[in-house]
Amino acid sequence: MLSRKQASFDESSGLSGVALNSDSIIFKVSGNLEFLEMAISTTSVFDLKPAEKLQLVQDLWDDLAAIPEDVPALEAHLQEVDRRRELLLQNPASGLTWPEVQRRIRERHRS
Repeated sequence: MLSRKQASFDESSGLSGVALNSDSIIFKVSGNLEFLEMAISTTSVFDLKPAEKLQLVQDLWDDLAAIPEDVPALEAHLQEVDRRRELLLQNPASGLTWPEVQRRIRERHRS
């Protein structure tokens, strides 16, 4: 199935367009329909250097984090949160304060 995305252009250019998929676009140029096929890159993410892969992961993470409510949580993660909440409610003294959590992390990562 082809996904459709509306392309936006400066109105003075007389162009409007609809992206049909990642490698083709149909443009309306001054009332005439034109088809443009874009070059498809054969570079795989597996061909990237480690620094490039890390940047890609960071870019993807930033994009996902922009609208966190659009990122679904796994059912197993939700169940684990519920399990831990229930344990804390049953024994409130078992929890740690935020300053204590920070102190333990700092101790663990001291050089």
